[in-house]
Amino acid sequence: MKKSPLILLPLLALLGCDDTNDGKITIEQARLRRFESCGELRRALEIRRQSPPPPVDAVALEGSSIAEGNEVAAAPLGETANLQTAGVDELDVIKADADFIYQLKNDLSLVVLRRSPIGQASAVQKIENAGVGAALGIFVRENQVVTLSQEYGYSCGGPYPVSVGPEGALTLGRSMSIACNTPSCTCSITPPILRLNYFERRGDGTLNGIGARTIEGTFSGARFIGKHLHLVTTSAIADPQTEESDVGLPKTEFASQNSPVTECTSVYYEPAVMVPDGIGPVADSLLCVLTVDTDKPDGVPKGECLMADTASVVYASQENMFVASYGWDQTPIHQFEFGDDEKETRYVGSGIVPGHLLNSFSMDEFDGYLRVASSSQGGGGCVMREDGADICEFEAPANQISIMKLSEGSDLSTVGKIEGVAVGEQIYASRFMGKKGFLVTFRQVDPLFAMDLSDPRNPAIKGQLKVPGFSTGLYPMEDGYLLGVGSDADESGIVTGLALSIFDVRDLSAPALLHKIKLGARGTYSEAYDNPHALRYAADKDLVILPISATQADWQVPDFNGFQIFHAAVADGFKLLGESAFSNGGTGYYYYGDSSRSFIRDDVIDLAGGGELALRATSDPATDLVRLAIP
Repeated sequence: MKKSPLILLPLLALLGCDDTNDGKITIEQARLRRFESCGELRRALEIRRQSPPPPVDAVALEGSSIAEGNEVAAAPLGETANLQTAGVDELDVIKADADFIYQLKNDLSLVVLRRSPIGQASAVQKIENAGVGAALGIFVRENQVVTLSQEYGYSCGGPYPVSVGPEGALTLGRSMSIACNTPSCTCSITPPILRLNYFERRGDGTLNGIGARTIEGTFSGARFIGKHLHLVTTSAIADPQTEESDVGLPKTEFASQNSPVTECTSVYYEPAVMVPDGIGPVADSLLCVLTVDTDKPDGVPKGECLMADTASVVYASQENMFVASYGWDQTPIHQFEFGDDEKETRYVGSGIVPGHLLNSFSMDEFDGYLRVASSSQGGGGCVMREDGADICEFEAPANQISIMKLSEGSDLSTVGKIEGVAVGEQIYASRFMGKKGFLVTFRQVDPLFAMDLSDPRNPAIKGQLKVPGFSTGLYPMEDGYLLGVGSDADESGIVTGLALSIFDVRDLSAPALLHKIKLGARGTYSEAYDNPHALRYAADKDLVILPISATQADWQVPDFNGFQIFHAAVADGFKLLGESAFSNGGTGYYYYGDSSRSFIRDDVIDLAGGGELALRATSDPATDLVRLAIP
């Protein structure tokens, strides 16, 4: 049997589950259930502390967007490239509006740059310590900027007070520490802290700090819709040490006022699963989806939490957040419905898909269904017969598409699927576009699969295209065409550099490669390779812009670091129009520094990277209008 990715619970009596399904559980039994009181939650934690580790061979579960046309999503006020869902903003380290650019740097300074009018382009403000720990990114509203940063709460050194529980076990609590391997060294562990810093925007673009909110937990994802910031966090839940102590729900604080991020009765748990040797313990982590009304920085976040594995992939439509927990053979996906001023964000239901997910583009909500692309690792092994001979059985990696009906008082249930896609290969990119879907896998060549998803219960692959190399990102161009960003490769599958491609997918049964341009040699890198926000595609101007660290000889130190600007059109393909080299060290690997982003406003291109902001006309992308240092 395969290992189940679900965290197992020792709570049969509490849950009222039975074991009458031939060792398997149904989707209905798999639904996460809510604790009815803090007493129930306390009991679960006590059982967890007393329970042995779960058996390895758990029984697996049985069986188991973007709007039509999937236009490039229109960005909210804080402009971000290649949003997956129109109207749903995503976290990034550089944002822009009509007149200003805001950058959260790795050193946690927040920089304001004027971009318009061109004659007034300048560095306006630099704020030190706009966060703590590690910079995550920013969101920009008309009257506000919010920065997100993460303090991980783990350090080694000495001397620290050491607190250990029975038999050397780590004592859980608000603050804890444990000894290192040497008598003179200790490691201090405190709960990781997610920090939101709020800044008021003035008319001249400058910012004024108005406060900070801390939330105990590790950041897993965020989306911004209207004035609501939706956060996904994961945190440890501490065991109660006494009957009088609280159950250790993570805390949030603003202006010295603190409270739990949720109530005991807003915590859900996964059901008991029968296994050959007993029942495993409750999950160690608390996965929360919280909604913050940014108009009220002092307002307590609202949301619900699951005792479930850490989030691995987060995707959001305008109505729902979908959170995939870490899985390999199988991945649980949890649906949360967004809250607003009248209602709280709430957990709706869960489902299971085979394998694991690559990124947020692996999920898409459309017309009442969630479409999911996943990869199964495969595996197997050998056993020895009595005569000494080995019997071996191996399962090759494979990929699949699962179409799940959205939860309506029940759970996400798979109603249609495509199995055994590109056996022996793995997914490098996926894109769902209304009733169509596209999948890129790779081993030696790049199969681009074109899928008809018009009937959710009978999805089908209509055609495929095999070309050397692979795309890691697929972006809609004009109707029936795709822009691909990824790697070029030779016929044996050896990567030879980066590549931009244009695919004709008007006829799903006969996808075709129209144009392709190779960028650099082996060792060439672009942040756009695995971060869609780093790529700027302007369909109305036939322009593609990306930061690149390029070498013309295999595995040599890059001889160019900066932006490259391309003409990109279905009619005539690609042409390099201009380059903008970073002047703070023209060679070497730039991507260890701050991220680089490009913007297009009217007929002006803004290139922010390498410690500089360069402005250029779209009519002459090779020439600077303005170049200034970013402080």
